Amino acid sequence: MLYFRRICGSCFTPNLINKRTSIWNPTYQDPIADKSELDLPLSEDDPRKYRPIKPLFHSDATTFFHDPVLITFTHMVMKDGRKDLAQRIMANCFEYIKRKQVKKWLACNSDEERKEIECNPWKIFHKAIENCTPVLKLMPATRGGITYQYELVEYVVIRKRWQSHWGRIVKKKQDLHRQCEANKAYAHYRWK
Repeated sequence: MLYFRRICGSCFTPNLINKRTSIWNPTYQDPIADKSELDLPLSEDDPRKYRPIKPLFHSDATTFFHDPVLITFTHMVMKDGRKDLAQRIMANCFEYIKRKQVKKWLACNSDEERKEIECNPWKIFHKAIENCTPVLKLMPATRGGITYQYELVEYVVIRKRWQSHWGRIVKKKQDLHRQCEANKAYAHYRWK
C-alpha cells in the first residue's frame, strides 16, 4: 500500500481513467451556426427562448467564408495535427487555381469564350468534389455464410456532363461504379 501511495500520491484514487464529458449541462441547447436559421423568428414554444444556449464551437462560424466541405477537406489534408500547414496548402491551391483560370481568361479573344471560363476557385473546388463523389456504393450482405456485395444508390445524380473527367480519384470512382455494375446480380439482397 505504501508503494501505491508513493506512485499515486494518496490512498484514494476514485478514477484513474478520465472520462470524456461535456462541461455543459444537458439542459443547455445546441447553438445554431446557419446564418439563414438565425434570421428566422422563434416560435412561442421554442426552448431557445427560455433555456440557456451553449457557445458556438470554434470550428463553426457565421461568416461568408465558412464552408464545411472545405473544413472537412482541410482536415483530410492535415498531417500530425499541423492545421496551419494544411490551411496554407489549401490557400496556395486556391491561389494557383485562380491564377491559372485568369491566364485562360486573359488569353481568350471573344466574350463568349470568357463567359464559359469560371474564375472562382470555390466553385471549381466544389465542382471537383462533386465530380469525384461516387453515385453508387457497395453494401455487404451475408447469405448462407457467404458475403455478397450489392450496389446501393446513395443519391441520384442527373446532370449534364460537359467537363472531361480525368485523374486518380475519378478513376477510383469509375472503378467503384464498374464493380457495382458487375455485382448487379446480388441487387435483390438489398430488400432482405
